[in-house]
Amino acid sequence: MPLADSLPRIKPDCPMTLQAIDDQWRRLPYADLPPEISSITEADAFWGELLEWDDGSGGKPFEELSEFALDALLLPHSNADCERSFTKVNLCKTRIRNKLVVPTINGILLSSQAVKSSSGVCFNPSDDMRERMTAANYYALAEPKSQPLQASATWSTPNATSPPATSGNDVQADRDIDPEDMLDEEIFF
Repeated sequence: MPLADSLPRIKPDCPMTLQAIDDQWRRLPYADLPPEISSITEADAFWGELLEWDDGSGGKPFEELSEFALDALLLPHSNADCERSFTKVNLCKTRIRNKLVVPTINGILLSSQAVKSSSGVCFNPSDDMRERMTAANYYALAEPKSQPLQASATWSTPNATSPPATSGNDVQADRDIDPEDMLDEEIFF
C-alpha cells in the first residue's frame, strides 16, 4: 500500500492489518454509509464517525482503515508552530535576561498568548493589589544583597553533613540555588 509506505511511523507491522486496510479502502466507495456519515465534510470528524459506525451485523467494517486515517491526520504537517515557540522564548530570554527560570518564561509566554487571543485586555487591579504596589515593596526586592554568598558559607540541612560541592568557576553560590529547594533548607551566613 503506497500511502502506508510513505508513513513509516504509523505503518502497521502486521501484513494482515495492512491487507485489511487496503481491502477496506477499496470497499469504502461502494459502502452504503448512512447520510449522517457521508455528509460530513471535515476529515477528522468523518473518520471518527466511520470508526464508530456499526454496519448492523455487529462489526465495524472500516475500523482498521479509520484508525490508520486518524493516525495519519495526527502527524504535524510542518514544524512552524514549534519554531514560533522557540522564537518567542529567544525573544524573552536574551543575553541580559539569561537567568530566567522555566516557570517565569512559561508565564510570559502564556500571558502573551492570552493578550493576543483576547479582543482586548482590560485589567483592573483590586484595591488590595494597589495597596501592595508601593515603591518600598518594589525596591526592597530589587536591592542587591549586602554580602554575596561565598563558597565557604555554612549550610545547615536536615540530611547533609557537609556543604554542597562548588567549583572554582562559580561567581556566586546563590545563583546555583533553586528557590524551590530553599523551602526545606535553612541557609546561615
